[in-house]
Amino acid sequence: MNFKDILKKDIEKTFLDIDKLAEELEIDGVKHKGVLDSKENVETKVESQGIYNTDISILYILYSDELRKRCKKGRSIEVNKRTYIIESVAEQLGMLVVKLSENTGF
Repeated sequence: MNFKDILKKDIEKTFLDIDKLAEELEIDGVKHKGVLDSKENVETKVESQGIYNTDISILYILYSDELRKRCKKGRSIEVNKRTYIIESVAEQLGMLVVKLSENTGF
């Protein structure tokens, strides 16, 4: 077993443990274990059509090639029946880290 395998096992047993930190997330209709960290009203824009607040969320899920192929910058993604726009995607220590934005307008 190499270091990456050990790290992946540790992430699955600790960070992505439903009883400890993770939750079951529905991503584009498929269930995954992960963490969705939300930060509300990060940026406010005033445009001719109204005022828009941008909420930023960070999605942490176990890396898989299938998810990585679907998570592209600029693409929309549905997480727990809410639609987000993917701002960035990175792999960090065996996790897929996806920065999401959600616009709410008045």
